[in-house]
Amino acid sequence: VFSTRVGGDLQYKGTTLSVNMETLQNYTYFSALSTPIVNNESISTFRHSVGVRQHSGNIQLFSAVLRQKFKLGILHWDSELAYQASSNQDVLPVPAFTGYTNLYLSFRIAKVLGVEFGADARYFTEYYAPNYSPLTGMFATQNPEGERVKVGNYPIMNVYANFHLSKCRFYVMASHINETFMTGRSFLVPHYPINPMTIKFGISWTFHN
Repeated sequence: VFSTRVGGDLQYKGTTLSVNMETLQNYTYFSALSTPIVNNESISTFRHSVGVRQHSGNIQLFSAVLRQKFKLGILHWDSELAYQASSNQDVLPVPAFTGYTNLYLSFRIAKVLGVEFGADARYFTEYYAPNYSPLTGMFATQNPEGERVKVGNYPIMNVYANFHLSKCRFYVMASHINETFMTGRSFLVPHYPINPMTIKFGISWTFHN
């Protein structure tokens, strides 16, 4: 496998633009396979497996990532927007646009308790995302000659609160909160839905001798 990558970054204050162009030759990957069969009950179905593939040609992968960090007093707003393009979506599929934004307040109470309270969201456009294969524990591209499933075009929103007191850190989060008021296909991977809204909390305590 041969890989050639050219890129650069432009930065001004809290804004960063990264542009990269990569060429891959003899790219190797896992591919999901579906073989039509008739089972013992005379029902037409498919036998699923995973094959190792190597693309003999060149694949061009382009990406442009814009990152912005904004701060006004205790208000923070961090965002990232990315555009990607692959010359062969069957071999190396990528979503055209992805986005992440995190809006939060960061302050201290009585100069000892650090607090972060905010919400974040992730989004990507529809594309034929790789399947997860339990056979190998790896991801494999969907078979272009079979029935393929698109995922994406659905945001994932979380609300959280982080606290830091001396050597102790603890947090509370409501993940996938938009499930309570939105409808859509909430999938990151084909056939594996995202968990509904879940309340999470945790604590971390560092001990020093």
